[in-house]
Amino acid sequence: LTPALLHTTAFLGVALLAYCWGSWIASRRAGMLAALLWVGTLEAAVTGGAPYVDCTLVLFVTAAVFSFHRYTCQRELGWLLASGAFLAFAAGTKYHALFFLGALGLATQVVTVRHRRLRHLLWYGVVVGALALPWYLFIYVQSGSPVHPFYPQVFGYDDWSYQLRRGSARQTRDLGQDRSDGSPALLEELGRSTRRLVTENTGRSLRMTVDVFLHPKRYRGRSLSPYYIFALPFIVLMMFRFQRARWAALLIYSYFLFLSATVFDMRYALPILPVIAVFGSEGADRLIGWLTPESGRWIAMPVALAMAFPLVAHAPRLGQRQLNVRRVLPIDEVARDRYIQRRVNQYRAVRALDRIEDGDYRLYGLFTENLRYYVGGTLLGDWFGPAKYRRVTAFRRSPEKLYQALQAMDVDYLLVPNLRRWKSGRLARIKVAGIEEMRSHFRIIHRSELSVVYN
Repeated sequence: LTPALLHTTAFLGVALLAYCWGSWIASRRAGMLAALLWVGTLEAAVTGGAPYVDCTLVLFVTAAVFSFHRYTCQRELGWLLASGAFLAFAAGTKYHALFFLGALGLATQVVTVRHRRLRHLLWYGVVVGALALPWYLFIYVQSGSPVHPFYPQVFGYDDWSYQLRRGSARQTRDLGQDRSDGSPALLEELGRSTRRLVTENTGRSLRMTVDVFLHPKRYRGRSLSPYYIFALPFIVLMMFRFQRARWAALLIYSYFLFLSATVFDMRYALPILPVIAVFGSEGADRLIGWLTPESGRWIAMPVALAMAFPLVAHAPRLGQRQLNVRRVLPIDEVARDRYIQRRVNQYRAVRALDRIEDGDYRLYGLFTENLRYYVGGTLLGDWFGPAKYRRVTAFRRSPEKLYQALQAMDVDYLLVPNLRRWKSGRLARIKVAGIEEMRSHFRIIHRSELSVVYN
């Protein structure tokens, strides 16, 4: 419940930021339109009510871009440092923030050099480095790669990165080998990726900018909001008059160009939506001002409210559709258990273990990192870190060595699911030693068609 409430607060915080940003560059009408356009985004609302980090990422990115916009207008160092701090927090939240870190970092260099404020650039670099580098240093220490599990051809393959890039014989040979040290390999790979990004994905990114709003079923995830498609023409029209609209359009297109070259999920488009909402709402507000004569400005707010109503009118209907799929949330413990069992395959095994123990136990789960919210004791097992899967999967065919590896981590129980669904959607069977072989060193605590718990 606590993570869900935290991300719901982030969702509402983005709406507040959109309102403040729109009110600052145009009027309160623009701020209201921008905030309601964000609130009416189904994917954002659903993600904001779940323990995903995406709305927190959007909050940090929006605050960073807003602060940088204020800096370009006021040239106050505090706004630039705030932008750098928010970018560092975003980069520590999710890898997608590295795009904004690079884009705003480049823009900061252009602005500070043009106005001869290199001291601002230096302080900006200090703030970003001090707040962002510790996260990536931690990831590097734990996994051997600062961007794990990506770029395994540079830093070396493990189980997770292999699953992302499985298929070729070279990847099979590289599995488990030491990473190459040397920035030339990294720079060479980044160069190839950049050339491929520009040459192969330019047209695709333009189609994606429109398709994610008009044809969301082509992409994984829920609908965004069809009204974003009306915000884009307003931004294009303002490009002919305002430099900030040109910068915003470049940022929007560049981000979709970046997304077109990665594994896409509808949630990944969320960080750029407040920018579209704010600048599209500014264009709509200027249209309202142009259509409303000076003597009749009192009708401007009713016109804006009439435009705002459709932005959120579709949300209850889409929300009811989600409710029909997920059913009414349970209100007692028995109904809660049944609800979760239908959606989490290994939940029954965890509940059986909780009935035996009082919560003071250590459970190692193979490829069950999403069970962390439901385990009464301590759940071990992840793609990297001191309890990474590789320490156990290397001995999954040898009960004796497997027992010794678990003992070294002070593990009380081992949970082995029968099937695992990878991010690609492929179902794979988790292969370990047979039940009879495992009995030589383990005792079966729980067994079902979905999983087995060993002691």
